[in-house]
Amino acid sequence: MHLADLLVAIAVLGVVSAGVLTALQESLRVYAVGVSRAESQQSGRIAIERLAGELRTAGLGQRPAAFPAIAVAEPARPARRSHD
Repeated sequence: MHLADLLVAIAVLGVVSAGVLTALQESLRVYAVGVSRAESQQSGRIAIERLAGELRTAGLGQRPAAFPAIAVAEPARPARRSHD
């Protein structure tokens, strides 16, 4: 094997390696975009399910709140839940 053959083999190996690494990097980017899109769709689905549940039970009377609602918030008065 001559020096020229060795240099050609190294150059070919470098080009092939660069192509493989570029393809791998692109596939990882596409995977990350897909994961992000799936998370966004899941968040939207959960929000719509909550909204649908709220709309189904609208008008059925008061439901116990998970946290006290703020009726009035002014600097002079602390925020309190009204029991009207």
